[in-house]
Amino acid sequence: MNLFNFEFFFGLMVGLSFLLTFYIYFRLLYGVIRKREVPQWIYKFGQAFQGRVHIEYEKCNEFRRSSGCQLISLSLAFGQCFDLCFSIP
Repeated sequence: MNLFNFEFFFGLMVGLSFLLTFYIYFRLLYGVIRKREVPQWIYKFGQAFQGRVHIEYEKCNEFRRSSGCQLISLSLAFGQCFDLCFSIP
């Protein structure tokens, strides 16, 4: 029973972090496409994961800058899905 509780809560935490990642990505995408400001908590969330060297990021919501990043991230996601589909025996 204790093993089930551990697996359940571990799966719950992984699922919630996965959903949070997609929520932040689509929130950033929405802000860039609509040329709106991204919420301040997203900047603070990203800066919380920095190391000892503090870097102050500029607030830029330009579609030209983000389109290259979107292309790279979508191609990586597509490549992983393609690899997963064809690597299963």
